[in-house]
Amino acid sequence: RRYMLRMIQKYDKKAVWSTKKELLKIWVGLNLYTLNRYLYEMRSNPKYRGFVINPTSKQVFIHLQGFEEFLRWKQRH
Repeated sequence: RRYMLRMIQKYDKKAVWSTKKELLKIWVGLNLYTLNRYLYEMRSNPKYRGFVINPTSKQVFIHLQGFEEFLRWKQRH
């Protein structure tokens, strides 16, 4: 079953990094379980690894443009 993801708002280009909570507000149709799977995939892929930062075990920052690039890459593959 396919789920439709769409951005509910254009993110502020000055806001380069986001938390999981903020990212879920930007992308409608994305739930926490799927986001965690995507982040695992990003960390496993050398091309997208740099777009996810874990300064602590509970804190995660995601590069907004990098996340969108990753989704577009997933769409093509």
